Amino acid sequence: MPSERDKDRIVRRVNRLYHDRTQDAFERAHRERFGVQRSFWRQVGRIVLADGDRDASRAGRVVVDLACGTGFVGRTLRPHLRDRDRLIAIDLSEGALDSTKRRWMHEHDAPRTCGLACAAADAQMLPLAGASIDLLAMNASLHHVPDPRTTLAEIDRVLRPGGFFALGFEPNRRHFHCAATRRLSQVATRLHWYLSPAQNARRCRARLAWAGPLLAFLPEGRHADQAGPSEAALFAMINDQLAREGLIDAPMPLPRLLDLVDPHARGDVHGGGLDPHDLLAGLLSAYEIRLLHCSDYLGETTRFAPNLRRLVDAVFRTLLPRHGSQFSWLVRKPGVSWEKTS
Repeated sequence: MPSERDKDRIVRRVNRLYHDRTQDAFERAHRERFGVQRSFWRQVGRIVLADGDRDASRAGRVVVDLACGTGFVGRTLRPHLRDRDRLIAIDLSEGALDSTKRRWMHEHDAPRTCGLACAAADAQMLPLAGASIDLLAMNASLHHVPDPRTTLAEIDRVLRPGGFFALGFEPNRRHFHCAATRRLSQVATRLHWYLSPAQNARRCRARLAWAGPLLAFLPEGRHADQAGPSEAALFAMINDQLAREGLIDAPMPLPRLLDLVDPHARGDVHGGGLDPHDLLAGLLSAYEIRLLHCSDYLGETTRFAPNLRRLVDAVFRTLLPRHGSQFSWLVRKPGVSWEKTS
């Protein structure tokens, strides 16, 4: 049996290999997800950064987009950043950093303001000085790291007194531990899958493959022309790479590899997801909670219709406020803030 240290190393390596090879298609494949997540990050920008130009004489703020992926969060916060501010994008994956830089440079609908710096690093060992960061943002990534509490300790170390930590859209353990909410989202997801035009078109193609060109009128799916390697081919490559590096003795089955990509969403021995209240009761117990809410009570099913998603969440939030499938927060480290010392 591998030691805990070896397990952590394998989790980090699998995540790096997986995200290195999926970045080009990631944002297209998750367009609906980013569409509903954008409002939270705009709210964070308004609360934390929007008044940043009231004192032009003070030093700029330092913002970190941790586990940046394609740079979606940094680009969403960009309108609130000023010339003196700095944005640092950090990710374990070099492919993710390349994607972040390309998208940052080629985005023409936002002013070219603050500079962007990128660093390849582990979220559990941040290459940042203590008490140096004004805002650290992390979107849907804490469940990927081997030890979330170590990552939270690093975030606490690098935040300045009065600095903010925004965590968005993590899987909520309370949802998955509650039989009623878990089953409800499963039924909704299955129903949506059966009603999806793209899924039905693919099913028709699979069952009527013999018809060939006669099925040309059926849609291929939104991103079929830009799809990356198949899941089977991707994970076969990951298995081969792990074996070459001596991290595994035999190929791992696909479910096990998926558990390693999402160790605290699928592979957690305590059950899927993280508990925000348990996390906040630990290292961050002294932090001021500015925002803490659950969302996506029907899973990803309603993300294609944001207005319906907001309505469903509003109804269920009054009944089960802590049981949405996702949770997000904005918390503030105790101490004198940069606003008071400028």
